[in-house]
Amino acid sequence: MRTSLRLALVALPLLAGAPAVAQTAAEELSAAGAAYGEGRLLEAARRAEAALADLREEIAAALVPTLPPGPEGWRALPARTPGVGIGGAGLAVARDYVADDAGLTASVVADSVAAEAVAALVAEPEAPVAPAGLERVDLGGRPGLLEWADGAGAGRLVVPLGTAVVAEVSGRGLDSPEPMLALMRAWDLEAVDAALR
Repeated sequence: MRTSLRLALVALPLLAGAPAVAQTAAEELSAAGAAYGEGRLLEAARRAEAALADLREEIAAALVPTLPPGPEGWRALPARTPGVGIGGAGLAVARDYVADDAGLTASVVADSVAAEAVAALVAEPEAPVAPAGLERVDLGGRPGLLEWADGAGAGRLVVPLGTAVVAEVSGRGLDSPEPMLALMRAWDLEAVDAALR
């Protein structure tokens, strides 16, 4: 419940920018509050869940344009919104990029336990990085964590954007982590920040 309420509070500033979906969410939130005040808890819960579904849809729509374009020589596939967490807690938007047998995925994950854990770890520069194979990296002033497995040609790079949002690039079929680093460096993370305000 705390996660759901936090998501609603993060999303409320977006309501003014998207009349169709936002109006539905605002009406559902108002109805949920009224039902709760009158002791109709089941209806309040149903209305609140409907509002959260609308808010997640609106946040995802705001984040999709912020995903980076395909790197040179890579084909960008349509953006998708995979589920996150247990019971749908949190949200994510992602885009895959392919080149021969290699692949990259750029994603934004918000309001999930995993995002909060990564943000907390990166925020403590003196904290030990575990498990083995994780490395702290600096991406133009933004700290991140790089995980790379030489033998598998796969890894991921995670950069926190606040305390409950992360930008992530994962890769497979790679000779080195450089394509992941290059995609993250080319990503306009300021646009992601702006979309979530």
